[in-house]
Order: sequence, then structure tokens, then C-alpha cells
Amino acid sequence: MSLGMLWKHLHGFFGELFHDGPCRTVWSFEGNILIDPLLAKKRLFCSFFHSEIAQRISFYVLTPRSTAERTTNDTGTAGGQWHFSRFRTNLFTASEWPVIYPQDRQTFSIGAEQSNSTIVGLKWSPPGLARHRRCVLSVLTSNLMLSFYEPAGLGKWTRIAIVNNALKSYFEPLVEEEGPRLRKSTIRSFSWCPPIKAPRSDEASTPYSVPDAETRWGVQLLAVTNDDNEVIFLRTQRSKLEANSTSSYGFNLLSVTALGDLAGNYPMIHPGSVFSTALKSRIKASQLSCGPWLSQTSETQQDIYSVTSNVAILYGTKVRVIKLDVALTHQNDTTESDSPHKTIANSTELDAPSGISEDRHFTGPFQWLYTGGSQEVLLTAGVFGGLVVMSVPAFRYLTGEIENTEIQTQEWPFHENTVSGLQTDESRHWEPISGMSSTSNERDQQSTLYLSTLGGYGAAQAFNGVSDQIPFSLPPWKAAIDDYTDQFDIDRDLGGMVTGRIWGLACHNGHLAVAFTVHPKDMIEYRTAAEERTTIVFIPLDKQSEEESATAMSKPPADQTAELQRAKREAVLGYILHAEQRPDGYSELSKKVTYAAARCAILDCENEALLARARESLDWLMAITGLDFREEMSRLSIVEPKSPEKLEPPGKEIFEQCDICDAGIACNSIHESQCANGHVFARCNLTFLSIQEPGVSKFCSDCGTEYLDGDLLGSHYDEGVRTTCQTLCDAFDVCIYCGGKFRP
Repeated sequence: MSLGMLWKHLHGFFGELFHDGPCRTVWSFEGNILIDPLLAKKRLFCSFFHSEIAQRISFYVLTPRSTAERTTNDTGTAGGQWHFSRFRTNLFTASEWPVIYPQDRQTFSIGAEQSNSTIVGLKWSPPGLARHRRCVLSVLTSNLMLSFYEPAGLGKWTRIAIVNNALKSYFEPLVEEEGPRLRKSTIRSFSWCPPIKAPRSDEASTPYSVPDAETRWGVQLLAVTNDDNEVIFLRTQRSKLEANSTSSYGFNLLSVTALGDLAGNYPMIHPGSVFSTALKSRIKASQLSCGPWLSQTSETQQDIYSVTSNVAILYGTKVRVIKLDVALTHQNDTTESDSPHKTIANSTELDAPSGISEDRHFTGPFQWLYTGGSQEVLLTAGVFGGLVVMSVPAFRYLTGEIENTEIQTQEWPFHENTVSGLQTDESRHWEPISGMSSTSNERDQQSTLYLSTLGGYGAAQAFNGVSDQIPFSLPPWKAAIDDYTDQFDIDRDLGGMVTGRIWGLACHNGHLAVAFTVHPKDMIEYRTAAEERTTIVFIPLDKQSEEESATAMSKPPADQTAELQRAKREAVLGYILHAEQRPDGYSELSKKVTYAAARCAILDCENEALLARARESLDWLMAITGLDFREEMSRLSIVEPKSPEKLEPPGKEIFEQCDICDAGIACNSIHESQCANGHVFARCNLTFLSIQEPGVSKFCSDCGTEYLDGDLLGSHYDEGVRTTCQTLCDAFDVCIYCGGKFRP
């Protein structure tokens, strides 16, 4: 497989960007690689960048070193500021990839079944799907298996799900013959849909209520095409871990749409010939891209949120479009499902785009362009030697009733770069597109497209529509790559005969990442493996995004005022202390957590309403246990640890006890706790309980604040504490102080 094939699947986002001064950051490393930046959280700017790089059979995950590590290991290069971790993806167990015995000619594929399972596509899921609300890494290998990976500790990644198993489970009872069933359960291409975020309910909510996770992060849909040319949509969600569970992810197949034969594929082949007939049977849906979600909910629909998206598919050399309608229905009973929303989907193929693609040879990739409130939706697609932009009215995008006359198209041919500019009357540029990404400006209703080819061609174009064909402008990375190319030329005395190849790009929140290599132009190039090098350059797209990047970060707790920290803690304290106003009530929360929260509120809070709630909570505990909490209510700064007699039931359910010496633990600080014999522990910032043992914590990846992890609490903790901790972790799934994602 060529390096270009490995790189052509690059697209995604990057949000946790490492910012290196006011200019660009150049990052070099060795190897033939593929990069797909990770969007770990949708913030304007973050202090960290997570990236993934793939070779033929493995991928690399790059994570930033801490400030102390960067100081200690400073090598003077950007690469010295990152951890490099390498993981193989071509190793499958017999249960993950069963042995496939020889099939008939229609089913057998020597490329898939005899391959080394090299990487042919990989993308990050939208944030919120993986553990700690991070992104799942989805990897498609040449054996037509789509795997999910997520971190399993520091420097370790593991395969946690195989999507093919979900297809196999669905089609097994429907298809009896082994050959067709095998084709339907293999995956040729995939794409993540944008998350569907249902609007928050307008009903009167309790104080300090928190929207459910699907309202905050969205419902995650995955689109795949199988070897039988069917487009399949699956709802993907992280399931609750069970003792006998083999996968931590669940898949709900929503719809299946079969792509029929389409005239005009590979027009250079004589129609009706034996070769044409054989080739038609081998045409595959090789790429797809999900468009934006547009809402179609009416005022009469109270508990239903309906949205529509269009999905573009590269079927042979033509474009097919499928309209996907999704309805989210709120369900109060979640005993049979982990989700508060029931998802119903319906997909239909549209006919209009077929006529547009009759006389064009499409090669992909696709990029949808849309800004909120815009009157039209644009689809950009790579064609042989150029780019095509198609525009459709937004209301037609919603209804699917599109006539060919309503679709505006414009084509931009690629011309070789020259010193004076991009487009000249000289030779055409025929290299395929290697990367395509876009940014949008909601204020100006304008989208900007950035593209690159394997031949080093790059261009940028701003779109308000396709009415006027404005020439491409120079890409923002041109100066950065030219500087690197010039240095390569000088070091090797090549007399200007140097060319660059761009293998991929990605942009997010006003920053752009471009991966490229440089090569001599007029000679055969020979390099050893140690000399192979790809460079990634990070560029702020405008001065405003550069300035916002430096100021938009949330301050870590060490730099926050006591008043600001106190205000952020009130969100958690209020959520716990107002529990009886929610349907679950106090009975669903641990009495130990309720006591700790009430005591911390009385100790630290200055909100009079919340102080009153804390005292009411202690009154409730006093009424059901018969214990005396008058000392805690007095707001004394020092409350003595409880005596051994008070640590017996019912006090055992309320008061903390040291695991080392069995002495009582006083609640006299919101940051730490100390038992009667002097043992000191950190205090969890969610449950406000003492963290008394290693291996049960999670930490904010930005500020390092420590929390109890509900997934890691063992039988040592009683059931009420484990359930309450998990409830709080689900409600507050990012750091309460800085908004950072958690890490083990």
C-alpha cells in the first residue's frame, strides 16, 4: 500500500493544541506516518495537544510532557516536548477475527483475507463517547475490520470494541448463506456524524440541576459501508460495565440503505463489455461523509427532537447522497436502556445528485460547509484534477425534494504552483487530494476551505455561495513549508530542485496543522529508514485566534481566587444538597456523602441559601438516624473526630473511619482530612470524602485536581457510596475548576 493511500484518510479535529509562542510550531519526527489530530474538548484553546500517527500496522499517540518534564528533557526541538507511544493494530485474537475458509469468487477477497491488516483509515470520534468524556480512536484495517481504541492507563491503549460484531449480530438471523452474510459484516469505509445535541428542557428545573450527558455531549452516530454496498447507521454509546461484559460499547443499528447500480461509473470503459460487467460487480462505496444536522422540530412536538442530515458517498467514481432523518424521544423509563433518549432513524437515497455527477470523475474526499442560519448547504468534493462545489438550499436539504436545477455547481481545476501565484495557463496538476478541512465564521456566515494534494499543491477558498468563481488564494502554510524546503535545499546543495508533498491537514478553533515531507525533484531519492522524516507545522489562521488562544484558557485552581473556587464548588454542593427535589430524592444518595457535603458547605460556603439547605440536610439525617449534629451546624472550624462508640451503626453509615487505624476522621477542611491518630488524606472534590487508598482516583489532565473515580471503587466501599460517586461522576464529567478532561 502506498504512502498516499495511508495518508488520504486524514481528517478530524484538534482541540488540545500545544501553543509554542506567537508564531508557528514545527514538529518533526521519523517514519512514514499518518496523523489525525484529536479533539479532546471543544474549547477555544487548550494547553495540550493529543495527536495520533499511524504507520502501516501501528499508530503513535503523542501526549504533551508536563511543564517539569519539558524543563528536564528540553532538547531545543518541539519533538522533545512530547511523549511518543507506539501501538500495533494488526494483532487480532481468534475470537476477534475468526478464521475465514475459502469462499466463492463473488465473496472471496484476497486483499482483505490475505492482508497484513494494515491501517487504511482512522478517525477520532466526537468528544464525550470514551471514558472520561474523551474521544474514541476508530481504526479501519485492510482486513475490513473497524476497531475502537481508548487509553488503558498511562502510555497504554487497548482495543475495546469491534464494530463488525454488531453487523454480524444483526445480519446473522436475516441472511442464511455464509458468503452474503460475510460481505454484509465487513466494513469498507466509515465516518462519524456530528453529535446530535437535544435542546435542554424548558420545564422548571430544581436548583443546581445538571442536564443529562446526551444533552451536553450529544447522541453519537456512526455511518459505515459494508462490502455489499449498504450504508448502515449505528448509534454508539458507552455502556455500563457489567461483570460478564465483553465490550464496554453498545451499538444499535438504526437503518440500512442499499446502493443500487449507477450508470456512468468508470466511463472510460466500453459499456456492455465483459470487463465492464465484471468491474460493475466490484464497484465499492469507498468513502462517505456526514453533513450537518438541521432541526425540523415543530412547536407541536413536545418530547420529540427531529433533525435531518445528508450523507455523501463515493460509489465508484460517482457521488450518491442519502438523507437521514433522526428523531430523539425522551423516555422516563431507562431500565432497558442506558440512554434517556430513544432514537428512531429513517434513511432514503436521493436521486438529484446522481444527475450532477454523470459527467465527472469523483475521487474524494468530501467536506460539508455550513454555518448556523445560512440559507444554503455546500458540499465540496474532489474530482480528477480539481475540486467541485455543490450548493443546495437549506430547506431542500431538510426535505430531500431536490431538483437538479436547484443544485448549483462550480468546478475549480488545479494548476501547478508558480512563483507568481496559484492558477496559470501552464500544466494542470493531477495529484489526488490528500487533505481537506474547513473553518466557519458564524458572524459573517462564511466558510473557508483548506485543501492539499500529494504533489504539494495547497489552496484556500472562502465561500458565501458558488455564484462567483473566485480564484484560489495561497494557503496559510505556504511560507512555513517554503522555509523548510529552502533549508532542505541549502543543506543538500540541490540547486532549487526540491519539491514538497503534503500528506494531510486538519484545523480547529482558528489553528491549522499540516503534515508534509520534502524530496529532491530531479533525481532518484534514496533514504534509509532512519532518515525518513515527516514534519508537522501548526499555524494560527489569524491574529485574533492567536490572541484568544493565549487568554481563553481557564486558570488552574492555584491561580484562582478563593471566591472563584468557592463559587465553582457550590455547583457540586448544591447538586447534592438539593437531591430531595429531584425524582430520585435523598434515598438514592449515600448518607455519608450527604453529611460530608453539608459539613463542607457549612465550613466554607458563603451562600446563605445553600447554608440553609445544608442545615436542612443535617436535620434530615438527624431525624432518620437519631444522631446529634448540633456541633456541625454551629459552623465551628474544628469538629473533633467521632469516638469509637459513635462509629458503630447507625453512625457508621454517616461518619468516615480511617482504614489504617479505624479511628474517626473529622471534616474540618474541604481539601484534606485527618483522623484522630494523625493520618492525613486528600479529599475528593466531588463526594468530599477522604481518598484513603491508591488506584481509586482520577486526575484533571490540566490542573491535576484529584477526584474519586466511580468506576474504580471496589467492594471496600459500600454500595451507597459507589452509586453516589458514579452519579456525581456522570453529572460532573469534567473538572469543576478548570473544565479539563480527566485522566487515570
